[in-house]
Amino acid sequence: MDWVVDTSDGSQDWVQVLLEQGYAVLPDWPESPETAVRSVVALLNDYENKHVVIVLHQQGRDIELSIRQSRELALRLRDQVIAEGISQNRIEAYGAGALSPSVLGGRRQLAVVILTDQE
Repeated sequence: MDWVVDTSDGSQDWVQVLLEQGYAVLPDWPESPETAVRSVVALLNDYENKHVVIVLHQQGRDIELSIRQSRELALRLRDQVIAEGISQNRIEAYGAGALSPSVLGGRRQLAVVILTDQE
């Protein structure tokens, strides 16, 4: 079962998908990291009672290496969002590497945003 909704073609607004499902693919990642950061910042500014978890998926045959690299990228993305004024308590980041290959759908890398109520 493919649990990731691909919004890269613009057919659905990613925030609407996120609000409905609780998760969505972060648009413009990894092609435009700056735009992806702005999207997360705007989301958190619009929904001040929400918290996000970013899970970065990445291709790779070496599972440990792909987990480590995706974790580093996820943490970098989180740090960029925090640098834009978002509290570190409102964002978490994890790297899943190649542990869930089916979610990639032929892509080398994608980031999934999971939306929760702020704790």
